[in-house]
Amino acid sequence: MISLVILGSIYIKMRREKLVESFGTYSLDWVAFAYLALQVILFLRSDPTVTTILRTSVELFIDGFLPYFVASRAARNIAALRDMLVSFLFAILLLAPITIFEFGKNWLLYTSINEALGLGWDVMPYIMRNGNVRPYATAGNSLILGFILAVGVGLYPAIRSMLSARVWLWSYALLIGGLCASLARGAYVGAAVAILVAAGTGRGAGTRLSKLSLGTALLIVAISLSPFADQVVSYLPFVGNVDTDNVTYRTRLFDVSMQVIAMNPLFGSSNFMLDPLMEQMRQGQGIIDIVNSYLGIALGMGYIGLAIYVSIYVIAILKTWGGIRRSTNFSSELEGIGRALLGTTVGMMIIIATASCFLSMPFIIWIIVGLSLRYSQLTAELALKRTRQDAQKFASEQQRRSAPGHA
Repeated sequence: MISLVILGSIYIKMRREKLVESFGTYSLDWVAFAYLALQVILFLRSDPTVTTILRTSVELFIDGFLPYFVASRAARNIAALRDMLVSFLFAILLLAPITIFEFGKNWLLYTSINEALGLGWDVMPYIMRNGNVRPYATAGNSLILGFILAVGVGLYPAIRSMLSARVWLWSYALLIGGLCASLARGAYVGAAVAILVAAGTGRGAGTRLSKLSLGTALLIVAISLSPFADQVVSYLPFVGNVDTDNVTYRTRLFDVSMQVIAMNPLFGSSNFMLDPLMEQMRQGQGIIDIVNSYLGIALGMGYIGLAIYVSIYVIAILKTWGGIRRSTNFSSELEGIGRALLGTTVGMMIIIATASCFLSMPFIIWIIVGLSLRYSQLTAELALKRTRQDAQKFASEQQRRSAPGHA
């Protein structure tokens, strides 16, 4: 409803004023459309009715098309892009103290709202990890919460120049603390990769990587000397010993899913959950948890659907990289925004390999993809404007030199 009211009104305004590029102007538009349209078409396999087409189309329009279109068109200048980034990141920052509170108190603040309102939302409350509750905040799932906070951690350096050094540093520390409290190990890896990619691109990459390496080394030493060293290490991915059965489950899920995908490799199957091979993956909660978005897409939409989906990220990355290279010549601020977008996109691609793409995750992904396209176009427009200004300046200088009486 929020997406429909807020983004829908912006969409109508942009269409009415005709101040933005129409849909289909960019190659990414068509790839995004192909992915959304393919979902509608493939839904007809299980329920070939007009109602299915309308319902699915409306849902994808609200949760997919609207956030992508508005994010990729609404910012007509750098100031508007700054506003969008700050608003988006402030909303994510609000989740951090809630997450830390839920972790510290072992108290999920929002799960009782469903019961109070008489809602039958399928949320499993109080999932524990090593004696600590896995926070949900308002995200509805600990994996989704970790994903949101990781996106915030990856994107937060983009607004470094918009805040004072003290405010930015303390708010960033709060955001990182919230991510740590989420107990989502896939999000840890994604956020770390996002920071590494952002630091390793653009001007001064060597200096940033050196500082990052030094800071990481000091942090490791501090943790190892603290009385909480063993507990902290136990939660870390790859080296921790908490919930190692989750890694085993993901490995088995990949092997079984590849066998199921091989039966319908092109467009997948709408009934893959009913396949006897998948039954062996049913957990104690009675569900088959597809904790890998790539596998979930390949199972339901085949390799063609997966290829289209991955192409969305690839194009967004290439667009962002082009924007970084252009902005290097005239704006360190824009370069920083591009590096943060690039790192966040790569980090998202890693995180979705460890979680199902549901709840608010697709909405946020479409926003980041749309912002990447908008960033690319803004840098292209500014680079062209600067080139024209340099050409005019050069022509004026040549004309002045050729004027009579010029010494």
